[in-house]
Amino acid sequence: MKLPSPHSSVGLNGVMIVNREYQGATPYKNMKFSNLAREFIVNGKQIEGAMAHSKQYINSQKYISADGGFRRIVWIPKILKDEVGTLLNALARTAGIENFADMIADEREACTEGSVLEYMRKVNHPACRVAP
Repeated sequence: MKLPSPHSSVGLNGVMIVNREYQGATPYKNMKFSNLAREFIVNGKQIEGAMAHSKQYINSQKYISADGGFRRIVWIPKILKDEVGTLLNALARTAGIENFADMIADEREACTEGSVLEYMRKVNHPACRVAP
């Protein structure tokens, strides 16, 4: 099954990252990782709007750089945010952004696309200011 537009959202202007160890639901259709993996891979290929990558890549200057880079990260499970947050904060500081990991929603703050957007506005997330 191909998604009509997996990259579309309710104005989030950002990306959700989920690791396979996370067992909970994500803001994308309340799906768990296993369901996302099945929905985003069609005939052995990733569909447009989905991307698999390593945890280390999240903290790279080159992370989705053509699309705005780390500033686009709007949701990560807490378990992964705890793992990469310190390095993400260091990366963000080079761009003049303090406490970036705290601006990224996780399952405690948001479990729907709408609640992620609400959280982004509340914390003035940089993705709110990045051109679509």
